[in-house]
Amino acid sequence: MEDTEGALRQICDAVAADRVEMTAHFEQRLGERGLLWADLLTLFDQPARMEDQGPEVHGWPKWRVWGKAADGTPVGVVVALREDGRVRFITIHWEE
Repeated sequence: MEDTEGALRQICDAVAADRVEMTAHFEQRLGERGLLWADLLTLFDQPARMEDQGPEVHGWPKWRVWGKAADGTPVGVVVALREDGRVRFITIHWEE
């Protein structure tokens, strides 16, 4: 699943079905930035753009999704798409 629409569909489906993993790094960055799950839902609901980041360490497709948090702050999240339909959130950061 390498196309942008398919990747976004897998991410949204996994989030809706609670088939997500979060790395410790992602959880740390989420807290440091004062972001909440609602911010991710807003970002995935209306992403500004997506960038294919190539495979991550396990060979899973990795995408950077750019958009806005619930308060309108530009933010990016890196997500790996597992073969089993789950997604792994790797990091979240402000847009530079």
